[in-house]
Amino acid sequence: MDGGKRSHLLNRQLLRLVLIPCHIKGEPHHWTRSTAISFAAELDGHVLGTLCAVTMALLTNRLDLCIQGLFGAGKSKSMAVLILALLELDTTDSLKILFICKENSGTRSFADLLLWLDPPSGVLGRIGRLVRDRERNKSSYSHTKFDINPRERRQMLNRCQLVMATGGTIAQDLTMQWSTLGGFMQDLSLLVIDEGQQYGTDREIAVISLLKQQPLVLWTGDSQQTPGGIAQAAPNAKRSRQLLLAKKHGLRSDRNYFMPSNLAEAMIKLLDHSSNEGLAILSQVLCKGEHALGNLWTGQLSQQAAQDLQKVNTVLPGLDAQFRAAQPNEQTQLPTIVDPQLLEGTTVNFSRSLVRLAWILQHAVTLLPMAGDIQAVLNSQTAGVSDIHAWGLMLPSSSRVSPITYHSVVAVRYPDLCRCINSAWELGSFASGGIPSKPPGFQFVLWDTNARINGLVAVDLETLVSQVLSDYPPNAGFANGVFIMTTATDHKNNLNSPALKKNYARTLRVETIANSAGGTAEVAIVAQPSTGFLNTRFYPDGSPTEDTEDCLGRITVGLTRSKSLTLLVSPLDMMGLIGMAQVVATIAYGIQGLRRGETTWDWPKFNANPEQENLEQMRR
Repeated sequence: MDGGKRSHLLNRQLLRLVLIPCHIKGEPHHWTRSTAISFAAELDGHVLGTLCAVTMALLTNRLDLCIQGLFGAGKSKSMAVLILALLELDTTDSLKILFICKENSGTRSFADLLLWLDPPSGVLGRIGRLVRDRERNKSSYSHTKFDINPRERRQMLNRCQLVMATGGTIAQDLTMQWSTLGGFMQDLSLLVIDEGQQYGTDREIAVISLLKQQPLVLWTGDSQQTPGGIAQAAPNAKRSRQLLLAKKHGLRSDRNYFMPSNLAEAMIKLLDHSSNEGLAILSQVLCKGEHALGNLWTGQLSQQAAQDLQKVNTVLPGLDAQFRAAQPNEQTQLPTIVDPQLLEGTTVNFSRSLVRLAWILQHAVTLLPMAGDIQAVLNSQTAGVSDIHAWGLMLPSSSRVSPITYHSVVAVRYPDLCRCINSAWELGSFASGGIPSKPPGFQFVLWDTNARINGLVAVDLETLVSQVLSDYPPNAGFANGVFIMTTATDHKNNLNSPALKKNYARTLRVETIANSAGGTAEVAIVAQPSTGFLNTRFYPDGSPTEDTEDCLGRITVGLTRSKSLTLLVSPLDMMGLIGMAQVVATIAYGIQGLRRGETTWDWPKFNANPEQENLEQMRR
């Protein structure tokens, strides 16, 4: 990455602004000092860990950084907080950021997330979304306030600092003789590839190959979810698929992943055996930190923590870690989307290793001249694919799904996050998601259908979906609405017909399950009229087939989009994760039916106390 761009990103002092919660009326960078700081203080450490990991990547001149995360871990939210804060702090309007993903639905979801975070109007005016005419003409197209009018494209791109688009849209523009994106891409500082496990198709490769200057590339996603797709009807599709999955690109590469709680270990490895005396002291201080989650601030430091903080200040410019609490009139400026107790304290909680790492990295400008001692010599190391630079960030907690969903999927799909402690299994990290007003987990709707007759399938689905939607307003927002995932494009197109879509334009979202990664909704429906697409396939000797990982990735996405209940609308299918979910659903709520345009479905009865309901389901 160009040295000037790297210094420009590091000079934003973002970490310093989120470490000291002193909210004074009229203070500059109000959004960063209120909203961004609130998310950085969350107990899971995902946002703060992301800010630290990106800063480390810049310090060591990395070309890319992989950020893995479970379903609902907040990968997109962490990226959004990072991007919006950088834009607010960029007073020169010189920062250029490109956000790409495989589907237009992904950029739409990210646009909704940016609006939900409510940044200043000055920042919103510097954001644009590119959508091709073909997408605009679809019945399923959803407009966002960031969409750039084709007639004003060149003019808007000249003032945009964040552009959202699909890889295909970017590649098509850059291959044109008079590209409207050429100037924007020349000054690109940061490239974010969302749902990066889908990387490897010709579109994503084309985007990166057309970059004239190398920005920092952030891959975000989950390698356990749907991998990159190649159209089944394309020539040699199966062979292309095998070659794609054989290449260890992006999130599929071999790396050592650190969680926010122990991210300091990655920095310790970078500092090991450094000849610089100051860096050696910083390494010793990091080694003494506790790899534990907790509050970002505390009432009083222990004697050891205070001494360690003093050691850091002897190497780096000393900053006062003490601050006063926000006054009542200042607390009213804080966002209501986080717990106000997270912002209580009078000093940084320096006993935590993540806080120690953040405190050191806030001095990025001072560390930069010393960074030569921890930068790799070989290009392969600098690219982050081998040796001590082969590390990435893993976000293990989920803030979306209910605990019963989290534990059942993590136990099967993410064994590396499961530990046996005192003869009892701890399945992953804590799950803080779910909605108290809606039932958690899975509900099984046994679908008796002739899948070969498309008309019957359409009638059945419309009957069930209409009944579910009857409890929702027309414009609830996709994140608070109903998300339908089908196994065939024909079924998706039927549900996107004007009859349903026009009445629930911002409530109903319909996608094929292969293109649903990154979506979130209050209630989700996984609909498959016939078995085989979502269950695991094996050869007679028990070995997995080339389609096994695809099936597991698809159903992992399908089971983890909902913040409360996931309806499994399917014939009996007992293989793999779909079979596990059907069993859990039957034990919890029994079996509902769907046949020939009639259904016995209704909202299941559940304990008004969501914690008790989840515990009872897990006990059963």
